[in-house]
Amino acid sequence: TNTQLSEAEVDAFVGDNGYAQSSSLSVVATGGGYGDLLDEPWSVSGGELNHTGNVQALGPNGLVNVGLYGRSGAPDLGYLGVANASGESRAAVLVNDEGAGSINVAGANGASNVLLNHYDGYPDHGVVLVRGPAGETAASFSANTSSGAGNLHQYGANGNKNASLWHHDGEGDRGLLQLFDPDEDVAAQLNVTSNDHGNLHLSGANGSSNVLLSSYDTTPDDGALLLYDDTDAVRVRLDTLSDNRGAMRVYGPNGNTNVGIWGYESSPNSGAIQLYNESEETRVRLDQVNGAGRLTLYGTNGNNNVSLTSYSTQPDKGVLQLHNEGGDVRAYLDITNDGGRLDLSGGGRMYVKGPNGNTNVSLSNWSTATNDGLVQVHNSDGNYRAWMDISDGAGRFATYGPNGNWNVLVGRKSGYPDHGIVMVYNTSGSPEAGMQVDQNGNGYVWGDVKSFRMEHPENPEQEIWYAAVEGPEAAAYVRGTAHLEDGEAWVEFPKHFQLVAAEEGMTVTLTPLSADSEGLAVVDRGLAGFSVRELRRGTGSYAFDWEVKAVRAGFEDFQVIRPAMESAPAMPQAD
Repeated sequence: TNTQLSEAEVDAFVGDNGYAQSSSLSVVATGGGYGDLLDEPWSVSGGELNHTGNVQALGPNGLVNVGLYGRSGAPDLGYLGVANASGESRAAVLVNDEGAGSINVAGANGASNVLLNHYDGYPDHGVVLVRGPAGETAASFSANTSSGAGNLHQYGANGNKNASLWHHDGEGDRGLLQLFDPDEDVAAQLNVTSNDHGNLHLSGANGSSNVLLSSYDTTPDDGALLLYDDTDAVRVRLDTLSDNRGAMRVYGPNGNTNVGIWGYESSPNSGAIQLYNESEETRVRLDQVNGAGRLTLYGTNGNNNVSLTSYSTQPDKGVLQLHNEGGDVRAYLDITNDGGRLDLSGGGRMYVKGPNGNTNVSLSNWSTATNDGLVQVHNSDGNYRAWMDISDGAGRFATYGPNGNWNVLVGRKSGYPDHGIVMVYNTSGSPEAGMQVDQNGNGYVWGDVKSFRMEHPENPEQEIWYAAVEGPEAAAYVRGTAHLEDGEAWVEFPKHFQLVAAEEGMTVTLTPLSADSEGLAVVDRGLAGFSVRELRRGTGSYAFDWEVKAVRAGFEDFQVIRPAMESAPAMPQAD
């Protein structure tokens, strides 16, 4: 029978062992004997003491919200159930068939969302399962069935693992973190290897390795980073060499090294970068020597072709060296006496290009004169319009017009490298004016018109030009006014005229300055001067003007007719 009891009465009725106490049976109205009540368990339900084998707690709505029972079909195995307001089980604590405890928590939809249990057949290996809305496992915590080590697995929406924190089979004391792709293939792995060093391994979409952060079996205390291509071949390696030098190597598709970053074995504390060709031969090297940086470029034959370095005796002063195919220096740019110096000896070349990619300045040599320097200045089309070079051992400078023809040449007389020449050309490239020293060492100025000019003294916007008198000889003259006394006169030449004039071929012109003159005649002449007498044995005394012309001494063989432009030097050919 059921009896309504107060809380104090219930506490007094049921002892610590869950059975009715004889001292308090008087509070219970029952039709049975006292002995029956003492030998059976009692339970409390909704404030009532029930004489049953189970214990239930009822809510105000009369439904069981907590029940302690023996399991159905296994009454000797306990079961604690917690229900919701509708009397639906939402949590349970029980002893399962293998004698191990189990806790199951259900969500609002009745599906299990947390289970504390063990693996089937392994009642001493606990497991916690966290489930999704449909009861699918989302995460599990467990003790591994073979090793007894802990496991943590996380599952994706498709039911496959996407992360695991556990260990390798047979290595329960070495941790392992694995991240999976949607097909449950390992995409990343962090673990302790069998030789007790850490290991991070990343896989590509094709399942092959693409990153490994680990160490080598032979040197487990030295780290290594390996990057792989899609064929699982190592293409980047960052590690420590056997003598404790750090190293990074980059490999080409053929498996050979194409970049190496390390220190030399002979100088392990100094860095070096090397670039290789497809045959793993060094073609670029960046390192240091004598404490200074150095950049070396190699040609296809393996010899130096460019060095950017410093001299061993001056490590703080830079030098750029260009080498020929034998590795010999043929051009260099360096510092001397704290001043810059550029030397392109031995066929060295330097080109400067504009924004359009065409050469605008080149330091080089002609193909026919590889031991002589050449500087060329180019226009926007890459065509040179000025150059400075060496011809027959003499310097030479030339400029060109837009049509590509010469317009000015400053150089040497053909065949006479120590005799200078300046020539000015017309549109067709033909010389129209010039200055030169001929084969005899004489200077000439020539052109269509030779003039002097001066500012107009009365009009600043104008100039006065005089053209030189031309003739078929290299002449000199002197003139003046003298005085006739008793029909005779002696005129002495200035000293300078005596030095420049040739006596042979000299001519004298006289003009009397008196209307009474009988006329004048030259009766003697020479380099010192000339004598004058009045005609008809006259004895007049008056002034007269005189002018003397003579060939310049040393120019008696002046050529009037000569080959066309015999002085113009030929231009060599560029490469």
